[in-house]
Amino acid sequence: MKTPKTPKTPKKKPIEAKETTKVMVSVKILGRVFKSEGLTLEEAIKKIKISGGVRSLSVLTVEQGDRKRTKILSGSVTNQIFGHVSNTAKIIGLKHVKQIFP
Repeated sequence: MKTPKTPKTPKKKPIEAKETTKVMVSVKILGRVFKSEGLTLEEAIKKIKISGGVRSLSVLTVEQGDRKRTKILSGSVTNQIFGHVSNTAKIIGLKHVKQIFP
């Protein structure tokens, strides 16, 4: 008695990487411009390093693909994100910025 042949499973096609658009961030604080880019907004903001304290208004510009948004950040939020503060304060500042730039 012959055993029935089992059907072959089709080979899976390799998953192609999706094109990801980089996020470009620029911050203007007291006439100085700091630029950075990353795959996410959070990553791009974390790459910006500013020496000394930052307690003044800043203009944050985010570009992703063909979309460009500019917002003014208060001195306290600017200090939370770019100043020498605790990790908890940085997380709170990043959360605020993520709400502004959905």
